[in-house]
Amino acid sequence: MDNIYNMAKKLDEIDKKILNQLLVDAKIPNYNKLGKALDLIPQTVHNRLKRLTRGGIIQGFVPVLDLKKLGYTITAIIQVSAEKGQTATLIEKYIHHKNVLAIYDVLGPHDIMLIVKFRSTEELEKFIKEFQIKNSEVRNTNTISVLSVQKEWMTPNPIE
Repeated sequence: MDNIYNMAKKLDEIDKKILNQLLVDAKIPNYNKLGKALDLIPQTVHNRLKRLTRGGIIQGFVPVLDLKKLGYTITAIIQVSAEKGQTATLIEKYIHHKNVLAIYDVLGPHDIMLIVKFRSTEELEKFIKEFQIKNSEVRNTNTISVLSVQKEWMTPNPIE
């Protein structure tokens, strides 16, 4: 983690330009196209991307999917209070669950917040009931149903 923090502190203007361009179009990088857009030679772009990837700043290239068009129309925030010392256990159990988009270990009246997406309220209801029944680590939950999504983007734009 310290390595990533140090890497972020060492980003220069060229690194930031590359990252910001990738935020606009992050298809598998075409070094020539990216170089032209940033007035850099392709080899410079290649070397910078390699360094940013090795340093953990770029963790991969993934498509941004419109989950609504794929049928995931239900978004909810599940606030979880865990039994003492059980937060990590719960997080580990759900870190790779297909419907869990984000897990936050938080301060306040709850210990964990899950951001989840489902195709129906029935699927959400089933998930919540199973979550509460199958996990003795759960003290209680509070589910917030999202009426409409106004902004949903996981990466800041632009990088400064």
